[in-house]
Amino acid sequence: MHEKKITILGSGSWGNTLACHFAKDFQILLWDYKAERVELAKKSRQFEKPQKGIYPNNIIFTADLQEALIFSDYIFSVIPLKGIQELAENILKLDLKNSNKKYLINCSKGIDLVTLRTPSEIFTEKLNHFHIATLSGPNLAIEVLAGQPMISSIACSEITVAQGLRQLFSCTRFRLYASNDLLGIEFCSAIKNVIAIAAGASDGLGFGASTKASLITRALNEMKELLHFKNTQEETLYTAAGLGDLIATCNSELSRNYRVGYFLAQNYSLEEIYRKINATAEGVNTAFALKKLAEIENLRIPICLEVADMLSGSKNPAQVVDSLMSRKIK
Repeated sequence: MHEKKITILGSGSWGNTLACHFAKDFQILLWDYKAERVELAKKSRQFEKPQKGIYPNNIIFTADLQEALIFSDYIFSVIPLKGIQELAENILKLDLKNSNKKYLINCSKGIDLVTLRTPSEIFTEKLNHFHIATLSGPNLAIEVLAGQPMISSIACSEITVAQGLRQLFSCTRFRLYASNDLLGIEFCSAIKNVIAIAAGASDGLGFGASTKASLITRALNEMKELLHFKNTQEETLYTAAGLGDLIATCNSELSRNYRVGYFLAQNYSLEEIYRKINATAEGVNTAFALKKLAEIENLRIPICLEVADMLSGSKNPAQVVDSLMSRKIK
């Protein structure tokens, strides 16, 4: 693993962030499916998300997916969860048979509302000629852009692949830790977004540190419940993608999911919130997906279920608090 090129699929907030971060050590090809967005980036070399900035000179752009996948053996997928199925199908149509086995590193978080699958499960089903991995941790985009020191998890079912990716992409400001619990890492990443909505609502209601700590403590039990259900490793709960990401997302106004919860507690509708934050939040659909999964599998994840009710409008944030605190003690 020594190639100094990276392909990044998706020029949204996190895609731009990773492109600028990795451009310190790699040549970057940044792909977007919208040709007009690519042309604008080529001309202006500026981006707006996660904040206004200028692309480094060693980032180039394309709207051609074939070109993007040929450019490098290391492809970071940084697109919304809802687009992953289509992306995988489009990759499958491309003629890559004569190339090396490539590494597709998912950077999206969530559980698909229709299939109840994580990103890696969707990619693995379609792309068995790729090494599938996931990057996840307490990595808020603006703080990564600022070069602040942090850690993250890199996971692949083949531990030697995860270890190789760790060696390749770690640096003094972004230290990676390898795991072979790909599914566990992704479930932790998905659930913490739902809990972050609850944490934002807690702050929006004016509660303090004791309430937030109580929420996070009980959330760990729900994450453990889901890890056991998926037959994954309980110790994944204490990785960068588990407890690390949970703490960061539940405590930062930079988190879109946190802001969704905060503004819900301020009596904004979801439509108003999306306009206000100028983005969607993966925790919303993930909450509904987890509710669906809990009903099918009889899972005990009361916080996640209450967040889904809050998002649907069937309960307001104050009613959610009352429901959680008045549950029968067993």
